[in-house]
Amino acid sequence: MCGKPSGGARALDIWARIRSSGKPQPARLMARSGEVWVELIDGEEGVAPGQACVFYESGAPQARILGGGWIAATEAERRTGGDGVISEKVAPRENQGPDVLAPASGR
Repeated sequence: MCGKPSGGARALDIWARIRSSGKPQPARLMARSGEVWVELIDGEEGVAPGQACVFYESGAPQARILGGGWIAATEAERRTGGDGVISEKVAPRENQGPDVLAPASGR
């Protein structure tokens, strides 16, 4: 498992979809030192390395795709109140467009 990036990380509020059948959900995209992390605000069960994660500009049905990648690692956290927050380290897809904030490095 990997920890979330510490101070100095750039962050962008986005929407993210983990499974093709799932709905985009509020998330925070963070980049620091060549790594990209996605924090799912409401959390999600069963997220695993190897799954795709797609970044959207909103939760609208025809929202613009900002980028995406393959999940390299996951980490579940507990907030006060017991809500689960999931963070994923995302490895970029090949042939990515210019809208991806930063490439993720390998583990």
